[in-house]
Amino acid sequence: MKKISMFFAALVVAVASFAAPATTPTKNDLADFYEPGQLCVCIYFEEEVCNDIVFIGSYNGWDSSNPSAMAKFTPLEGFEGWYWVAVTDASESIEGKPVQLKKDGSFSWDYQGGDADAWTLISGTVNIVPGYSGECDLKGYSIAEPVILTCAYFKNHNSPCVAEVYHDYTIRLTAPFCADAEGNYFDAAIIGSFNGWSEGVAGEIDEETLDYIYKFNDKEGGEFKFKALGDTDWSNQIQLQNEAGEWYDNPNIKLTAETEVHIDYSAGKFTLCVDNESAVENVEAEKASAVKVIKNGQMVIEMNGKFFNILGAEVK
Repeated sequence: MKKISMFFAALVVAVASFAAPATTPTKNDLADFYEPGQLCVCIYFEEEVCNDIVFIGSYNGWDSSNPSAMAKFTPLEGFEGWYWVAVTDASESIEGKPVQLKKDGSFSWDYQGGDADAWTLISGTVNIVPGYSGECDLKGYSIAEPVILTCAYFKNHNSPCVAEVYHDYTIRLTAPFCADAEGNYFDAAIIGSFNGWSEGVAGEIDEETLDYIYKFNDKEGGEFKFKALGDTDWSNQIQLQNEAGEWYDNPNIKLTAETEVHIDYSAGKFTLCVDNESAVENVEAEKASAVKVIKNGQMVIEMNGKFFNILGAEVK
């Protein structure tokens, strides 16, 4: 029992020493690492760092296409676990966040700093604002002095330092069926880590169930969600309703070892949808019933004996 207790105590000490910085730098320790007018950010990462960490933000237009062109964090000599970066940014409101690169040097938002609870501001000025699921935004940096923070974990505790397990996934979505105020219906698109969250991807249509089917390759721990096809600014996502009747954006879904997943969002809606009665009135079909059908391999809306595409144009 004594050996177990001693081992446990040693483990606690080891974890504590890893999680908390032994020493914390001040603005004076960073004075030689940036020029007047530059933004200097210094961060202690409590989770493992095994690859380069880059800074992405307003200084480079949030361009993630070329990680080698991004400003890289540098270990701060004399302060184990601390990293600093300096950039020139003339933006009216300076924004930016750290992202640890993958082993092959590629960029993935999966390995950005964690949500708002992960961050502690030691000195300097920056606003830590909750962002998308598992994320936060660091906004309003001041260049008056270095900004010094600690980061307890990366997004959702993801780590590029462990082996990634990839699978071919098949996602089946039973989507909402609703229209906007002009009578336009929406196709559901999938977006996620499998395509770097770059754009919504169309799915195939199951002609029997009218479910959307999406196929892609991604790693366990990757995430995805749904929005309207063609949406470019997250203004038209699939929304769900909670017990209080409030609508909220569909959450990120994390991939596991299960490769075939069925999501039923039929009780939801798209952000821009209005209630069925309003939509029907606006297409001058007050009492018509609209149904989804497949015509010539394309999903269309049948209403009053006529067929319309998703955008409301009549299909002959």
